[in-house]
Amino acid sequence: MYSVKKLFSGFLAVSIGLVAIALSAALYAIAPPSLQPVPSQTQNPQQQELEKLQEQGAQQLQQGKFTEALAKFQQALTLTRQLQDKKTAAITLNNIGYVYSSIGQPQKALEFYNQALPIRNC
Repeated sequence: MYSVKKLFSGFLAVSIGLVAIALSAALYAIAPPSLQPVPSQTQNPQQQELEKLQEQGAQQLQQGKFTEALAKFQQALTLTRQLQDKKTAAITLNNIGYVYSSIGQPQKALEFYNQALPIRNC
């Protein structure tokens, strides 16, 4: 026989999972992934590489090649941090979140959406 405490904790775990999925869907509706490369302010080699990675990631994403898209977006994220490009970092984090959501990992997606939100609102 289940105790009230066990039932409540089970209900709570399911509720948290449903909230995470709902939040993921809501964030996607508010900020869908950017499938266009982010134009650079300058034309230095790192910025050009960043644009190339963003474009390749977007193409892979459109083709349903999620593993390849994820790799490109993660490389782009590293470059955005080196360049201290917060706007592009937020877009890239959102794109990574979208990839994880697309492959059925809403909790992982939520982690990246949560990282993007405070940067995007700056």
